[in-house]
Amino acid sequence: MWVKSNIIQRKMGLSIHAINKKRYRSIWVEGIHWIKARDNVIYYDIDEIQRWVYE
Repeated sequence: MWVKSNIIQRKMGLSIHAINKKRYRSIWVEGIHWIKARDNVIYYDIDEIQRWVYE
């Protein structure tokens, strides 16, 4: 399920800085963990991120 960063912050307890750092350093992969919509809003796949955390 694709969600905005505020949901990731609330559900997983990550700061916006930590979220952005994982995206900028390619720890979270574009197209798998996050996408940029046509309106330039970043969405995160919460299911994939949770898989990444627990693997």
